[in-house]
Amino acid sequence: MDDLEKAFLNSPEDAYAIYQLKQTQDTRDLRFASMSQVLLSGKKIDREKYDLLYIGDLPGQTDSQPGEILEEIFARFNLMKPEDFTGHSLSMSDIVGLKQNGVISFHYVDTFGFRDVKGFLPDNLLHSAEIGMEDDYNMIDGIPGNNGRNPALEEKQPFPEVKPENRLPLREQLRQVMQEKTGKLPQVKEARKPSFER
Repeated sequence: MDDLEKAFLNSPEDAYAIYQLKQTQDTRDLRFASMSQVLLSGKKIDREKYDLLYIGDLPGQTDSQPGEILEEIFARFNLMKPEDFTGHSLSMSDIVGLKQNGVISFHYVDTFGFRDVKGFLPDNLLHSAEIGMEDDYNMIDGIPGNNGRNPALEEKQPFPEVKPENRLPLREQLRQVMQEKTGKLPQVKEARKPSFER
């Protein structure tokens, strides 16, 4: 794992990484190919065949969906490439790595949109990155930088089910809360009836 990859994996902020195929004889048939073409040829999407060329921060995008972020990155690396980026415009066969809210994922630039790539980085690399980030070994859970907390795995507490026949009208619920807080029932004012006298 090189320093650029360590910086991406260990980034305390949300980040992205651009991987492009190495310029070798071994990758000639894979360059600019769709994921289906790669898999039909009997080959796999292998980290060893890629160079990590660029990493960057994702400021202010913690609430964005991965698809939206990937589309923004694709547009940026085709229309307004950073001056220090040495690769070609983002194209089919490239991989975009995302680190969002501590979760790392990899996405293949395909014919239309992006496809998730499972196992792009070996587990031992992700494990090493997590060990470098977490405060202690009790926090090692497969998600670097989350301090041992995995919201997706936390047990969600269901809302108590209230049957319609047991539900009180809102006004009565409010009266009960007021009584609990003040010790007395609030006075209910009678609604005024409109007078239609001429």
